[in-house]
Amino acid sequence: MEIELERKQNQLTKAQRELERVQQEVLQVTIETSMNRGLMRVRKLSSQISLCSLHRLIRYDTFSLNWIIPKKKP
Repeated sequence: MEIELERKQNQLTKAQRELERVQQEVLQVTIETSMNRGLMRVRKLSSQISLCSLHRLIRYDTFSLNWIIPKKKP
């Protein structure tokens, strides 16, 4: 009985590690894709995240300010 429990725990640990690895790969691909496709892709991707109304306002205002205020070129 204990041997089977240990075996199941090992399988669970392996599955959790595999899940973490896959999640990291997906995140990396998402970041790379966003960088390659530019700002509109990032905006579209981030708009899928649900935010409360306060955070939605902050995100929108910050995004708007980035377009209004000219950035100095180095």
